[in-house]
Amino acid sequence: MRADDEHGAADYTSRVNAQALRRIVSVFGWPGRSLVGEAGCRAAVEIALHVDHDPPFQRTLLRMLQEAVQRGQAPPAQWARLLDRCLVRETKPQVYGTQHWYRPDGRLVPHPIDDPANLTARRAQIGLPPYSASIERLRRRHTAPMRRPLSGPDPELLVERSTARPLRHPLPRPTFSPRLVLRGGDLRLLPATTESTPRSGSPDDARRSA
Repeated sequence: MRADDEHGAADYTSRVNAQALRRIVSVFGWPGRSLVGEAGCRAAVEIALHVDHDPPFQRTLLRMLQEAVQRGQAPPAQWARLLDRCLVRETKPQVYGTQHWYRPDGRLVPHPIDDPANLTARRAQIGLPPYSASIERLRRRHTAPMRRPLSGPDPELLVERSTARPLRHPLPRPTFSPRLVLRGGDLRLLPATTESTPRSGSPDDARRSA
């Protein structure tokens, strides 16, 4: 499959997932731990992180996730990831240093960070490890695919997880695993689909933002 076709299919999946999450939060509010468990809560965050095509809705999800954190229904690190994502998409400095991109020379670097001198303290408050450890771990785990030149810091984003889980490179336009669906008025957590696993030997590609 050509890269453009993959991007189009992934973008379609992202939009379908966003619509599913919109229906879910309209009925249940943010799907927190007591409703869908830890896996379901993570699935909702993964979907929310990639609602870049609808910034107002993504901001609404951020507010709902913050309220869930305050109720103990989601970990603060998940809120931090979504906050940083929203800020980066608004071309503002991120707060917790969870969003990264590949420079044209292939080096992984963070999007601009607000008040970097106090970054470690902010991260510690929400359960994230020191940034120096996280960036080195990310660089060891991920190498930049050699593709067309990149024109700026938007094309590829890497986000990190809390200290309780290993770091991962979720695609900006994936099929999420597991999936939350609303069926017959009930919220259900479905297992992974085959679409959620990248093809062996294929670089994890990401769509450029408009």
